[in-house]
Amino acid sequence: MQSGRSNRPLQFEKVPCEGEASVVADSSGGPMLECNYHYHPEMELTYVVSGSGRVLLGAELLSFMPGDLALIGPNVPHLYVSVPEGEGGGAVCETRVLKFGERFVDCGLFSLPEFAPVEKLFGEARTAVIWNDPGLRPGFERIIAASGAGRLLLLLELLVRLAAAPRRVLAVPGEEIPPPCGGDREQIEKAVRFMQRHFQEKLTLAAIAAVVGMEPESFRRFFRRTVRVGFSDYLVGLRLAFAGKLLRESRKSISTIAAESGFPNLSNFNRLFLARHGLTPREYRGKWELGLQGL
Repeated sequence: MQSGRSNRPLQFEKVPCEGEASVVADSSGGPMLECNYHYHPEMELTYVVSGSGRVLLGAELLSFMPGDLALIGPNVPHLYVSVPEGEGGGAVCETRVLKFGERFVDCGLFSLPEFAPVEKLFGEARTAVIWNDPGLRPGFERIIAASGAGRLLLLLELLVRLAAAPRRVLAVPGEEIPPPCGGDREQIEKAVRFMQRHFQEKLTLAAIAAVVGMEPESFRRFFRRTVRVGFSDYLVGLRLAFAGKLLRESRKSISTIAAESGFPNLSNFNRLFLARHGLTPREYRGKWELGLQGL
């Protein structure tokens, strides 16, 4: 996941090797994340330092927020879409990314009994494994700053810690998620970018379909077939992610937050928020203020 790459028409991402390095580290930051819908044979650890939005991992569509970490399996299509910061703007969306391939995973080290939990963790990551822990940031910063054997040792330390921590393992879909082909990928990206920038407005299926030059019903079927999530669910997810951000980071009223997030009807907003989070917006804000961030 990198910033400023949305115009590069890549279906398959070739991860650059730094000399003889078996682990590639990267940082990105900007007003919004610009991540292509892509896949690669390497496993990926993506840590969200700041920013929030929605992430598509295989067939799963989830919200992300600061402190979220995903271990993404090999060849799993993924796409991070951040929500705008709102008033003030600035370079607020930051991620730290580590990618490592077969040379690291299959080096034989993880067959040792001491590393059995890590080997189990790799086996769980057929789609992705996710955590939320703001305390992981210092470890990621040390890995990014390190090089050579020092980076490997720090990564091993992190993996051992993750293997012992509570986590959510995403289900493997009943059918294989094919990597996005060129034309489909470009149309999906164009539609998602449009939704990302205009979700606070009144968006219709016809308006988004027109952006990619398709008939509304054809686009509806195309979006679900390609992304494995309905168009309306994806749009509501973007709006709810933004609403959650405002609830956590502002003192605006619930009705103002609903309107600014694209929900003109307050009761509808409350119902959808409760269904997504298991909490009302007021309860969500209250728990966040008490420091219970693992929502």
